[in-house]
Amino acid sequence: INNNVFSILEDRSGNLWLGTFNGVSKYDGSTCTQFTEKDGLGNNDIYTMLEDRSGNIWFGTAGGGVSKYHATKFRHFTEQEGLVKNYIFSVAEDKTGNLWFGTWGGGVSKYDGQAFTNYTEKEGLGNNSVRSIHTDRQGNIWFAKRYDGISKFNGQYFTRYTEKEGLPCKKIYSILEDKKGNLWFGTDGAGICKYDGTRLINYTEKEGFFDKSVTSIIEDKKGNLWLGTLGAGVCRFDGKNFTYYTETAGLSNNNVWSLIEDSAGHIWAGTDKGLNCFIPSKNNYVIYNYGLQDGLKALDFNLHSACIDNTNRIWWGTGKNIVTKDSFC
Repeated sequence: INNNVFSILEDRSGNLWLGTFNGVSKYDGSTCTQFTEKDGLGNNDIYTMLEDRSGNIWFGTAGGGVSKYHATKFRHFTEQEGLVKNYIFSVAEDKTGNLWFGTWGGGVSKYDGQAFTNYTEKEGLGNNSVRSIHTDRQGNIWFAKRYDGISKFNGQYFTRYTEKEGLPCKKIYSILEDKKGNLWFGTDGAGICKYDGTRLINYTEKEGFFDKSVTSIIEDKKGNLWLGTLGAGVCRFDGKNFTYYTETAGLSNNNVWSLIEDSAGHIWAGTDKGLNCFIPSKNNYVIYNYGLQDGLKALDFNLHSACIDNTNRIWWGTGKNIVTKDSFC
């Protein structure tokens, strides 16, 4: 396995797929099989992965377009096949089974199983570099752009949300749809923003949110939002108040790149300097730290690179290797 793991996926058979800059590795619980360009992969730089409803595994690459893995064979889709650009940074599947591929600098491609339909700034996308894609429960497709806010596609036309429409920042790190159907956007520079279906509501220092960059957002089983920030550690929002957990409170580092909840309700945070586990205790949480002294081979956790498998084991991608742990503290 290549040391730098950027994306992690568990398929329906329980296999774990690890996307790196030297191909992709499949771990079946006992053995690890690596796939590179020599084995049919379109490109060795893997940024994103998805398993579709038919069980196909899709790999978005940096320069080699998209590779589809089915029945031990790869099939490639590039600009020659109609893909808008070969640099893929995000992928999602909508309610009808269409696949959406967000590219770096080319816009978005929709694949219906036979052909590609491309959407760019000319069609109303807003910006051609798409960092992440989210399909909401109403069937709308949301695109978070690198430099131009958010765009919503309802199947017919795009609606753009930028600073002009009330979005606090053009650069978006993360998207979450909560249990009530609200959409939350973590920005790179202006806190968090909620879309309730009709309007944008910003949470900044005025509302008690004291950090500007939000890398990760999750909703726990109780309905609390957990926010990973750059500089202010982990923040919990119960709908009314923000509670902070920083280095002062026992967090290993205030730069947080990934958040995940296990089946026991523990919250795990991957930071620049190790792993942290939040365990409920009365009306608050106790933080347990894991570092080199606990057997970690790397402390620098990657953005959004976290996955919990069907055996309740958690996997993280770091800048040096893959980290795994049974989900207990």
